[in-house]
Amino acid sequence: MMNYIASPFGTEEYLKVSYGVRDRQWRLSDKQVVLDADQVKAETVSGLAYAGGMSAVSLYSPGKSEPTQRVFDYLKEMIPSGTPNPSYGRFSDTAVSKGATANRKLNDLMANIIQGRAKLTDWAAGVQTWKSEAGDAIAREYAGR
Repeated sequence: MMNYIASPFGTEEYLKVSYGVRDRQWRLSDKQVVLDADQVKAETVSGLAYAGGMSAVSLYSPGKSEPTQRVFDYLKEMIPSGTPNPSYGRFSDTAVSKGATANRKLNDLMANIIQGRAKLTDWAAGVQTWKSEAGDAIAREYAGR
């Protein structure tokens, strides 16, 4: 089952998992997927997703070539100057056990500052709290110390 839903982009299996039944929910026109909006709305069952990649890294969006091209052009320019995330491939027990809670608190503070419910001067203390609750330990664990 996982092998089927992890089929490579563009294969018949990928198209079936991503868009449904060919010539019912979608068809090809000039090598592009054209969705039948009525059939998709009436018959799509949510929950099953393509297991071979994340939607955030897929640039293809049926029938929307202009925004896809804009994102491609931007990434083509920006990726070569990017810096790889040094935590990729590493594990932090603190990130798993305490990271989400600490991040939520800091994100809530950021939202409160943006919406005027907290002062910008509260940010430094919020970052210190985040570091003491999780951030410093996460950094040590990712660094292998």
